[in-house]
Amino acid sequence: VLISGTYNQLKPLIKSRENGLMSRFACYVVKQTQDFDDRVWLDAEEDTIPQEIALYEQLGHELSLRYAWMRNAKHKCYFYLTDAQLKTIKRMFRSEYDTYSAEFGDLFDASLKRTPAIMKRIGMILAGLRMDITHPLPERVVCSEKDFETMLLIGHKLLLHAAMMFQM
Repeated sequence: VLISGTYNQLKPLIKSRENGLMSRFACYVVKQTQDFDDRVWLDAEEDTIPQEIALYEQLGHELSLRYAWMRNAKHKCYFYLTDAQLKTIKRMFRSEYDTYSAEFGDLFDASLKRTPAIMKRIGMILAGLRMDITHPLPERVVCSEKDFETMLLIGHKLLLHAAMMFQM
């Protein structure tokens, strides 16, 4: 679920830091600029809009085929990290946990503990998007280094933004 809004729009949804709902969201805080954005007045070239629509229709069709391929498999597919990747994750979260616990105490604990699960799901999605659907669905998928680096970067940024939301 992607939810976009201002702080005042999100405040009724996330009424407090203590109720645990905030830790279930991957937050991204965007700082507003003071400058007027005049790009809204620029006209798009007429031929680019149909091209963009066609691209999104093609991507939607490809995702639909990929979903059907996975759904129709006769077995489950499991996602794994290598031992080295697991050690890196543990080291990263030990450091993040110590930093944020010192700053926020136990109230930020749920966000810290749920971020690795969000990261794993991101890794699973990335791995799934890279699979060749002309071959049978594998029973075991090991996270590639490229996807792992992406997971780490996103996970670190999600924690930074969760901390910003927490402070709000």
